[in-house]
Amino acid sequence: MVYRMDHSIGRVIQAIENIGQTENTLFFFTNDNGGAKSNGASNNPLRGAKGTLLDGGIKVPFIMSWKKRLNSKTISDKIVSTLDIVPTVANVSGIVLPLDRQYDGINLLKDMEKEETMHFERTLYWRVNWASAIRHNGHKLIRLPNQELWLFDLRNDPTETTNIYSTSPAIAKDLTLKLTNWESNTPTAAWEANNMWKSRTLQGYHQ
Repeated sequence: MVYRMDHSIGRVIQAIENIGQTENTLFFFTNDNGGAKSNGASNNPLRGAKGTLLDGGIKVPFIMSWKKRLNSKTISDKIVSTLDIVPTVANVSGIVLPLDRQYDGINLLKDMEKEETMHFERTLYWRVNWASAIRHNGHKLIRLPNQELWLFDLRNDPTETTNIYSTSPAIAKDLTLKLTNWESNTPTAAWEANNMWKSRTLQGYHQ
């Protein structure tokens, strides 16, 4: 699968080069989740895997390439999301998005073109397989499928080994409230995983 992916991406890039549009094309390369341990993938040193909201399940490479406008040597530790692709592409294309809805993403090019290493925190939310999470000001709160709550200080504990929920009550209360408010205003998913996936997901948090 890795070989086929590399080969097919190469075909797409070659086709764009053949029509002389490489300089004028914005490429994104990313993934929607971390590796699944069941197929031998490793997310080390991060904890967790596909299906979990630990960083091993949601933190993935995010690469942008646009020879005409982006410095190829720019490296950023900015917190980004695949939700940012739509606003970024809309801005590049001169498209005005409909104003009758909320967009969770941002235009990444606004800061990327500054050609400097960026430091930027933002609030992000996730919900998958009966679990939900919020990342805010360097902390991440996870509500597990069994309603257990985990809180991590990602700045000092990037591998999420120490649950500080009971020892940081003010932060825990703030993030729990923010997550609950977000979930109450977020539509119910159009599909749900079955109980087998619920059980497997919960196991993934304790491996």
